Parts: sequence; C-alpha cells; structure tokens
Amino acid sequence: MKKYLLILLIVLILTGCSQIKENNYIDDLPEPEYTLDIDEGRPQTITPSLYYVNLQTGKLDVESRNLIIPEGMAVEEVIIRTMLVGPSAYEFYIPCEGLDLDYIEKTGSLLNVYLTGKQLSDSERFYSACCISESVIEYTSVNYVSVFFNGSSLCINGDPVGPLSRIDADVESLYKELTSRYSSDQSGGRSSTQVISVDVPLYFPSNDGRYILSEVRNVILTKGSYVQGILSELVNGPKYNFSLLQSMKNDASWIKDIETEYDRELRQLTIHTDHNPFYNEGYIDMVDASSVFYSIAGLIPDVNSLILDTGDSGQIFLTRSNTRKYLGNNITIFTADSSLRSVRSSLITIECQNAHLLTRRMRALLEYYDSETQIDISPEALIGISLDGSICIVNLKRAFYDSIGRFNDQQISVLLQSFVNTLVQDSRIKSVLFLCDGERIDLIG
Repeated sequence: MKKYLLILLIVLILTGCSQIKENNYIDDLPEPEYTLDIDEGRPQTITPSLYYVNLQTGKLDVESRNLIIPEGMAVEEVIIRTMLVGPSAYEFYIPCEGLDLDYIEKTGSLLNVYLTGKQLSDSERFYSACCISESVIEYTSVNYVSVFFNGSSLCINGDPVGPLSRIDADVESLYKELTSRYSSDQSGGRSSTQVISVDVPLYFPSNDGRYILSEVRNVILTKGSYVQGILSELVNGPKYNFSLLQSMKNDASWIKDIETEYDRELRQLTIHTDHNPFYNEGYIDMVDASSVFYSIAGLIPDVNSLILDTGDSGQIFLTRSNTRKYLGNNITIFTADSSLRSVRSSLITIECQNAHLLTRRMRALLEYYDSETQIDISPEALIGISLDGSICIVNLKRAFYDSIGRFNDQQISVLLQSFVNTLVQDSRIKSVLFLCDGERIDLIG
C-alpha cells in the first residue's frame, strides 16, 4: 500500500491531553485558505489525451490539452465539453462538434453520455462516440462508454451497437466491419445473419435495494427480438458482480408471451404481460422497474419512454427523468472495526450524480459510522472539505472531536486513518489536514 504523508501528524502524536488545543504556529505546514462552507476545492489542472479523427488517415489521433477542472465538476464532464468545442489542430475533426452535453451518468465501469443538437448520420455518431470513449477511458477509471444522441443510443442501420470500449483497430475499419455485420440485403430485408454479438449494459438493484448498478456483458441477440433478449438476460441475473441483486424471478417462461407496441412519434415502447415478473406481489417496485427501463433504453435505439403493463400488478410509466434518481455508483470507503483496532475497505453504493464529490464520499463514511456501528459520530459533524494542491482539508465540528476524545490514542489513530484512506481514493489527494471549526488542532485525547 502506498504510504501517504499525513498532515494529521499533529493529531496522531497523542499525549493523553483531556481537551482539544488549537495550534496556529506550525511553520512547516503550508498556509491554506479554509472556509466554514462546503468547498470542493480550487480548480485543478489535468492533461488528458483527447482523441479526434485525422482527416488524412481516417484514424483516431491524439491532441494533448491542459484542462481546468472547476469546483464540483466531474473530470469526465470537462473532457467531453472540451471535445465538443472542437480540436485546435486543423487536420483533426470530430463530427459532433457544436453539440451540447446534457449530462453524464457514471455507474461502475460504465459512463453514459447524453448529447443534444443537430441530427447526425450513423457514421458521424459512431465516429464521435469513438473519439469520446477513447478520450474518457484512457484518462479515467471507466471501461465502457455509451453515447446517446438526442436521447437515442448508438446504432447502425437501426441495430444497436452497445457501449464502446478501447478500440483495437482504426475507427474507419471498425465502422466498415460493423456496417457489413448490420447490413441489409438488396431487397430491403434483413441479411441472412439473424443474430449479433453485442456488449449489453444490464442494470440490477444494488445490495441494499436502493439503487441500480450496471453490469456490461457480451450477449448474442436475435435481430428484431431485442426486448425479449434483454429481458432474458435480466431474468438470468447478474453474472460477474455478486453484490448485485436479481430483480426478476428466475423464470423466463412469460417472456415468449409478451406483446410489445412502439409509438414512433413518441419514441415510446409498451410491454404487455399477464405476469408479474418481479418478486414483489401486487405492485411494481420503482427500483426494479428502473432496472428494466435502463437496460432497454440503454441499448435499443429511439426508446425515450417505457410503459410496463403487468396485468393485475398495474402499469407504470418510465422515463429517464423519473428513473435517474435510482441510478447508483459504487465507492470505496475505509471503516474501523467496532473495537477501533483495524481498518478495512468496504464497497458501498450512493447516488450516481454526486459520487465524484469529496463531500459526498466523506458523508457516506460518516453515515456508515452513524447507522452501522456503535461509534457515535453524526454525519452533521462535517462542516466542509476543500483542496489546496494535493492537500485535502477536512473541517469538522468541535463536537466531533469531543465525542472521540473518550477513545484512547490507538483508537483515535485508527479512526482518523479510516478517514484518510477513504479520501486518498481520489488520486489528487496525497495528504489530509484536519481542522476544528476552521482552526488547526494540536492534540486530541
């Protein structure tokens, strides 16, 4: 494990003093500006490689850029917004230049990117998605990127392409290969190849049942039966992530009897079934229903809304606007055991849209201590977090230090180490400074 210089050394040199002492004469530490308000930190500078299409070769080429990450903004969002402005080199281009970024969703190893603006051809959408996915995957921790253009997933000739991973061939050759795979015959019908192999973003409830998380896996789907294929995969349950729950009963017999309707003008898909496919009887749980919507709308093009009609269990209308709040993301927190003798890592799920924020990560740790342990620490103890270079400044209320003052030196050290290990999961952070009501502290104990 990496050893991080901890600016909590002033805390860990514990001498058994019965009260907190403030120390404003530590000359060997930098003098950061701190505030009592929550502050995600000063803008940070990164240097990612942005991929654009080379006009001469038709392949992806790199343009390095220095980008500033504003307060509270995800790195992926800044990279994509910069790419939409266009390259600075005249020999590069990206077909989606000028489109607007609506929002992004990061859930596990998958990033969903929603763009709005002018209509693009299949090839223009594909080339644009390749540029974005290569740039984001190389610099961040995601493995797959799904790009939606005006709400529609990536497709070729109406057939889904699925999320993109790293490209092992030039983009022009890859597009030709996919076009050949999805091509129609001269009479206008489907080609003789009736199945396609595609990476499918499937969604399942998290372990606590509050959120849904993605699991991308390669699936053989029959053309024209994409809904049935996706539902069958959901019935099979998660394959790789055993912390996810199976939302649907492990019985696929009802799938062959479903009826589907599609309203092209509304871009609305309706699924009729006489059976309740979920474990709960008599009603449709919104988390379970959201996993179905995101799995279908995440792959099948031009599905902006979904109506699930399950007979006696009712009918539910699903869109991204009423299902997004159930989308989660996993983060790693480090927690002390009940005896405060050791620290262990735990994977927990929080809401997707705030998972990148340091304040949300710290609140998740405090909420864990408050709800899952006998250690009396309130989530309200956190006043704010800010960054000064590679130093993370954690401002906590005096009541927090008073409450942990009952522990011995070793226990306090372990508890604070869990805070530090949780925060340094952010690669920008190398050290942590703890404050008490905005002031530096000398001793706890």
